[in-house]
Amino acid sequence: ARSVWAASCTAHEPPTSVALKVVDLEKQSSQKIVRLQAEVHRLGQLAHANLVTLHTAFVARGELWLVMQMHAAGSCADIMRVWGHAFEEAAVFGVLREVLPALEYLHDHDILHRNLKSSNILVDEHGAVRLTDIAVAGLLVEHGERLSTRQTFTGSPCWMAPEMLEQKHGYGAAVDVWSLGITAIELATGKPPLAGEPPMKARRSSAAAASRPASAPPPPRDGGSPPRTSPPRPRR
Repeated sequence: ARSVWAASCTAHEPPTSVALKVVDLEKQSSQKIVRLQAEVHRLGQLAHANLVTLHTAFVARGELWLVMQMHAAGSCADIMRVWGHAFEEAAVFGVLREVLPALEYLHDHDILHRNLKSSNILVDEHGAVRLTDIAVAGLLVEHGERLSTRQTFTGSPCWMAPEMLEQKHGYGAAVDVWSLGITAIELATGKPPLAGEPPMKARRSSAAAASRPASAPPPPRDGGSPPRTSPPRPRR
C-alpha cells in the first residue's frame, strides 16, 4: 500500500511545499520492492522541467518515504473528475506540448515510460505540467549494452500498445507514442477508448484493432492535392 501526503519542508526559506509518497515495505512483495528501488534510483538521476523532481528518499519504520515535487492541482485525471468533463481542445494541446519533451528526454536516456496516462500527468499550482510514475519505466540499457526491444508485460491495458500486449517480438519507444495517442483521446473525451472493458478483453480488442489494415486516404482531386477538410471546432 502507498499513501501520498502534502507537507512543508522548513529547511528552505521560505518553507517549500512537497509531496510525501509513503510506501509500507513490509507489505510489499520482493518484486515490488525491486521496482520501488528502481524508481528511486531513476528519479534521482533524471532532471527535466517536465518530469517530477525527487528531492530525497529515506527508509523509516519499515516504510519508504519519497519527498517529491508538489503538484497541488493533482493529475489530469483528478482535474477531469473535479470538473465533471474532459479537457477543451486547446487544453489538450497544451498538456501534450508539455508531455512530449519529457518523453523525448526519457527516450534519449534509453528509458521507456510504459505507463503513460492522464493519472500520471501532474499539474502544479502555476499550471506547469509534469510526467510522473517512472516506477514501471523500462531501461533499454542493461549490463552496459543497449537493448533494442523489451519483452516484459507492465502498464495499464487500455493505454498499452499491441506489441506490449502480444509479447511476440518485443517493443521499443513506439509503445509510449501509442500510449500518448490514447492519452490524447482520454483527455479530449474523458476516458480511453476501451474504458469499462475487463482487462483481458481490452487487451484482445486493442490487439485486434491494431491488426486491421488502416483505411486508405481519399484520392487527390484531379491529380492534385488531397481534398481540404475543415478544422475541428473546439467543444463549448
